[in-house]
Amino acid sequence: MAVFRPSARSAALVAASIAGSLVLAPLVAVPASATVATPTVATADPTATTGDEPRGVVAPDAPLALDGVARVGGSVSVATGAWLPDDVALTVAWFADGERLDGATSPTLDLGPALAGAVLHAEVTGTLADEGSVPVTVASETVVVEPGEIVGGAPTVTGAAVVGTTLHADAAWSPGTVSYTWTRDGAPIEGATSAEYTVTAADLGARLAVTVTAQVDGYATRVESSAATAPVTGVLSGAVPVVAGTATVGSTLTAQPGSWSATAALGYQWTRGGVAITGATARTYVPVPGDLGTQIAVVVTGSAAHHPDLVRTSAAVKIMPGTFSAPAPKISGTAQVGKKLTASAGTWSPTATLAYQWKVDGTTITGATSSSYTLPASLHGKKVSVTVTGSATGYATTSVTSAAVTVAAGAFSAPTPKVSGTVQVGKKLTVSAGTWSPKASLSYQWRANGSAIKGATSSSYTVPAAAHGKKITVTVTGRATGYATKSVTSAATRAVTAGALSAPTPKVSGTARVGQKLKASAGTWSPKASLSYQWRANGSAIRGATSSTYTLRSSDHARRITVTVTGRATGYATKSVTSRATAAVVKPFSRTAAPRISGTVQVGKTLTASPGTWSPKPSFSYQWKVNGRAVSGATSSTYKVRSADKGKRITVTVTGKRSTYVTASRTSAATAAVKAAPRPSRTTPVNEWDCPSWAPIKGNRSSSGDWIYHVPGGRWYDRTKPEECFSSRAAAQAAGYRPSKNG
Repeated sequence: MAVFRPSARSAALVAASIAGSLVLAPLVAVPASATVATPTVATADPTATTGDEPRGVVAPDAPLALDGVARVGGSVSVATGAWLPDDVALTVAWFADGERLDGATSPTLDLGPALAGAVLHAEVTGTLADEGSVPVTVASETVVVEPGEIVGGAPTVTGAAVVGTTLHADAAWSPGTVSYTWTRDGAPIEGATSAEYTVTAADLGARLAVTVTAQVDGYATRVESSAATAPVTGVLSGAVPVVAGTATVGSTLTAQPGSWSATAALGYQWTRGGVAITGATARTYVPVPGDLGTQIAVVVTGSAAHHPDLVRTSAAVKIMPGTFSAPAPKISGTAQVGKKLTASAGTWSPTATLAYQWKVDGTTITGATSSSYTLPASLHGKKVSVTVTGSATGYATTSVTSAAVTVAAGAFSAPTPKVSGTVQVGKKLTVSAGTWSPKASLSYQWRANGSAIKGATSSSYTVPAAAHGKKITVTVTGRATGYATKSVTSAATRAVTAGALSAPTPKVSGTARVGQKLKASAGTWSPKASLSYQWRANGSAIRGATSSTYTLRSSDHARRITVTVTGRATGYATKSVTSRATAAVVKPFSRTAAPRISGTVQVGKTLTASPGTWSPKPSFSYQWKVNGRAVSGATSSTYKVRSADKGKRITVTVTGKRSTYVTASRTSAATAAVKAAPRPSRTTPVNEWDCPSWAPIKGNRSSSGDWIYHVPGGRWYDRTKPEECFSSRAAAQAAGYRPSKNG
């Protein structure tokens, strides 16, 4: 059967009507006593007609719903509902107390002050453009418009409730004209009717508030009061106090407050470093030893009824210390390098905490701060003293110094050094000097058969070839300030034996291919040696191949190549090392061929690659390519052409591999551009309404059993849903469809 799609315009009107009814907020409820009956509007017969009779308008059931806020300042909307047929045109009219509102033709009506108390309803009329068609009008439900609300937060009072301060009333209300009345403990204040009010002495102790009133036509009058302030307070006056007296431990300090308001009662609090001192609340205060060096001040607080306390703080004074006496310390012990001296501080009055500092020739010795001190060699011949420093809370720090003593020289001992290591040419010998007491600065001299070896003055020595057969000793000499220089010599080693060369395995670089050059890298020999080379094939020496490079010959094919490097040096045994073998030497194929492609170059067809004749015969692998790009997985001798290959050119690369031959690859000539596969004459629709562009003819099966096809441009083509699509009329007729009588 023929199926019709709605026109774009009618579908949009219906969608807009439905969407509008979904997003509007519910109406504010109207009191039952204010309900007005829904107006009655005549409608046309909506029954559909056939033949040449005009179509009828099908309207939704009355009354239509109203949504929104029915209050001045709000808005209401009518839900037009669903109308048929699809191309019906809708108009809206609004009525207040039964009279039509000029210009109110939108589905949404904004409610102004003039509509307060009015009974509203809307009428929606549906009209068809068909000649003779009768318009249909449907009325909405009714609603009574309530007065508007003046909106805004509760009024507030800003400012401090203090005599002489101006308070501000804040009330951001809309709409309407705002007026103000200030109150004192709930009673209006005469003349206080502006948005600002300056607090007076008459308000002292009372709570202040403001009442705000707003009025405007069409809106309910709003009257609201702010929260009350805290009780109103006054302001005291007072001078900054001064601390009198001597600021030392044990002296009396006195607070002098200066001039204050007559009604103020004064209190005192002494502070140390800004922190209140417990119990120090009198006008006077005697500093204790714990106050030494701190800042002492007094805080004076004035109090009076209905006045906030006034606090004033004096400038601080620094408490100075007292003094005490102490005897000169005494030094006991032997004044000799390496010996310990001890300080005796004597009796201090009062008791003090003591610290010590040892000195040499009057200069401080870093780190020497205990009551005892062990004399280092650096002080030999110098004068040593000790300074004792005493401290106590409330007293000035005092330092006293002992009489000086002269430091006598010391001596140290040393063990016989020991030589460790292999006594062989090229090996390293190391000396262990042992522990010297006290610690000394050590120097070394190595000797061969008792003679000093020039330049051999470190704690280790690498034996040269010249020392072969000789015995080695080492002399260690120690020096330290204040100590006599001392030298000790080790026992002689056995005679030095011959050394051995150290060499890495040589490496061969280059390509193992006939005609290519190989290069030998001998690496680093220790010690440095004179090197010679011998190249070998499968282990056999190659005659004349004795340089560091070798060019591969045809006779080397399929053989593995090595090189032997031989090193020689005076005092060392000759040493030979051989490289790892190369891979078997390869050579190119004597003959290769470009592959050929056979088969039809069309989507869905299979192409075959022929590799041609190669010598000697290798094993083959394949890689098919489209426009020069490898096709993943296309690695057999055949290839099925894909839809994606349409219009592109295909090649195949054949790779030949054989043991001891150079792998070679050859690529075929490109095919012609791939042709598309032939299309069918019959196919399925691309969606519910449309056929593909290459098969545009629509085949439709009606409910009465007729099979009809429609061609583009036909009267019913755009309104027909296809079951099948055809590329030609002949294909549609062959499938059993007849042509539409209307094209």
